[in-house]
Amino acid sequence: MNAVFESDKLRRAAKWFCSWEGFLVWAFIPYALSLGPFFWSWYGAIFELRSAWWLGAYVPLQVQIWLCPIYGDLLDWYLHWWITS
Repeated sequence: MNAVFESDKLRRAAKWFCSWEGFLVWAFIPYALSLGPFFWSWYGAIFELRSAWWLGAYVPLQVQIWLCPIYGDLLDWYLHWWITS
């Protein structure tokens, strides 16, 4: 009985992982983390009017932060860590 339960639990986890919601969660993590190495390029696009490509590349991240401010706090922490380390 326990093996059946574990199999069902694994099946539900795999189903969620392959769902649209799972995709959004797992695709968002590397996308958000990619801002660290490209922070100064993005910063230059906003405040120094450099390449607009960087500005457009992270607009979905800005919308996500606007919709859920906790992501903004986490991203602020991450960027502070990235810049100071």
